[in-house]
Amino acid sequence: MRLKICKLGPIKTNCYIIMNEATGEAVIVDPADEPPVDGFVPVAVLLTHGHFDHVTGVNCLREKHGAKIYTSAIERELLADPELNGSTMFSRPISEFANKWINGRETLSLAGFDIIAMPTPGHTSGGLCFYLEGEGLLFSGDTLFKGGYGRYDFPTGDFGALRESIVDKLFALPDATAVYPGHGDKTTIALEKTGNAILDLDLDR
Repeated sequence: MRLKICKLGPIKTNCYIIMNEATGEAVIVDPADEPPVDGFVPVAVLLTHGHFDHVTGVNCLREKHGAKIYTSAIERELLADPELNGSTMFSRPISEFANKWINGRETLSLAGFDIIAMPTPGHTSGGLCFYLEGEGLLFSGDTLFKGGYGRYDFPTGDFGALRESIVDKLFALPDATAVYPGHGDKTTIALEKTGNAILDLDLDR
């Protein structure tokens, strides 16, 4: 496996390209614009959630490469509605759809990798994190950041759900798990379990 990180789109969202060097296939996580695939064939696009700054490159990857788009079924309305996904405020209106709607926790076999889709609501109601258990990698979108967490004041956001997703689900992963967030620098579960700002916040807020 080879991992490439690109900062794309209007607010420099982290886009991840998971490449299988044996098959020449790639999985793209959160294409904020068309990513450079370096001769690899994108077979799938994984969306952690439907906000515009994570999905702008979806249509290009689908039309140019035939990549299938995967995200939570709960994100259907947000992904399609430019008012809800924020695209009317920052760029051209974006209305998108998935080829595969994920319902609950599910293991996806893509490009030779087993990728666990973990429902982690809070930043949006249909937020997902993608976990490659064998490789010890977590793609956390805007749920978990280095030292912080995603906003919960956008449409469908919920602080209680966000804290539960992080503390009860993500912090249950092995300490050595490398965390690759939607913005900012990578971190580990061990570091976040001891120093993430969400641990200092009261659920009654």
